[in-house]
Amino acid sequence: MDYNLLVNLEACRDALVPIASLVYYSHLPAIAVSLLFSVYVFLNRRDLPGILLVIISLLFVTFMSFDFYQYVFTDQGTWIMLT
Repeated sequence: MDYNLLVNLEACRDALVPIASLVYYSHLPAIAVSLLFSVYVFLNRRDLPGILLVIISLLFVTFMSFDFYQYVFTDQGTWIMLT
C-alpha cells in the first residue's frame, strides 16, 4: 500500500469533489432553522432566555456563514472537509 501523503490527499480530493455540493444541505438549513426558531422564541418570550437564545443563534449563524463562505468561495474547499 502506498503511503504517499500528497497522492493520498489528491485521491481524497478527487473523491470529494463530486459530493461537494452536499455542504449546501448541511449549512443552509441549519442557518435557516436556527434563525427561525430563535426569532419565534424571542417574539413569544421577551425575557432573558429568549434574548440569550437569539444571541447564541446569531453567533452560530455568523460562524456557519463564515464557514460556508470559506468553503464555497475559496479554492481549498476540499481541505476544509479534511480538517
